[in-house]
Amino acid sequence: MKKETKKYLRERWKSEEFLSAFPISIDYKMNVELLNGLDFRGITKIRCGEPFWKFPSLYSSEFKNINFSFGNGSILISHSQVENLSFIDFKFDRSSDIRKSIIKNSTFLNAKLILDVTDTTFENCDFTNSKFSGGFRAYGFKRCKFINCNFSYAFWKNTYILASWFIDCNFKEFKISNSSIGGFKVNILNEDVKAIFEDCKVEGMKEITKI
Repeated sequence: MKKETKKYLRERWKSEEFLSAFPISIDYKMNVELLNGLDFRGITKIRCGEPFWKFPSLYSSEFKNINFSFGNGSILISHSQVENLSFIDFKFDRSSDIRKSIIKNSTFLNAKLILDVTDTTFENCDFTNSKFSGGFRAYGFKRCKFINCNFSYAFWKNTYILASWFIDCNFKEFKISNSSIGGFKVNILNEDVKAIFEDCKVEGMKEITKI
C-alpha cells in the first residue's frame, strides 16, 4: 500500500482509475447526499477546475465527516449544519463563502483562509496556525459566533470582524494585523485579548456579561 503523502493524495485525482472508482459522479448529477463520510484529501481546484469544477454548494442540509485536507478550491456552505469537517492545510479560494450555518467539531489547522463568513456559528473548531489574508480587508466575518474554538498561533491580516462573539476561546499567540474590528465580544476581556490586535482599527470590543 502506498504511503499517503501529500503528493500521493494530490496525484491520485489525476488517475482515471481512481476517479472511476470514486463513489460519486463528477458531473452535474452529483448526489450531495452521498458526500457524507467521503475522503477528498488532496483534491485541487474544487469549483475552479477539473475534476470537480461542478462540485455542489453545501446548501440547506446536514453534512458530516467530510475530509478536504491538503486540497484547495472554492467551498460554499449555506443554511446548513455541518460536523466533523477537516480542512487541514486547505487553501480556500477567494470565491469561498459560508453563511447562515452551524459548523461543529471541525478543523482548519494550518488552513489558508480567504473567504466571507456571515451569520455562522463555529463550535469546538480548531483554527490553530491558520492564516487569513483578506486583501484590502475585502474578506472576513460578520455576525459570527465562535464557541470553544482554538486560535493558537493563528495569524490573520487584512480582514474584518464585525459584530462577532468569541466565547471560551483559546487565543494563545493569536495575532490579527491591519484589520478592521467593529464589534469583538468576549466573555473574558483582559490584556491578553487586547494584545491580539496589531495595527488594527478596533471599535466595540467589550466583555459579555450575559451569554
